[in-house]
Amino acid sequence: MQSILLASESQIKLNVIKEIFPINEYEITCINCDCLQLPAQPINCTEQCAKARLNYIKQSTFPKDYDYYISIENGIEIDDEEDDEEILPLDVCVAFIEHK
Repeated sequence: MQSILLASESQIKLNVIKEIFPINEYEITCINCDCLQLPAQPINCTEQCAKARLNYIKQSTFPKDYDYYISIENGIEIDDEEDDEEILPLDVCVAFIEHK
């Protein structure tokens, strides 16, 4: 059986992982990353927050080895460099999946 380490205890994110990876073939462990004090809804730093979560779970579980390390972050990106009169925020999702 392969193992997955998820950088969240969110039931929504866990359900996504269960949809992607057949539950009977993978053991999923979730880690709370609240100690990182990242924003609940990152603005213009979604990728950096997802990477911070990924790095944290890898460091906090060392030397235990997992087959997959997964970090999913939902955020808002605002491109204020556009020449348009109206600046529209984008709802984005960033996922990092590392395989050993």
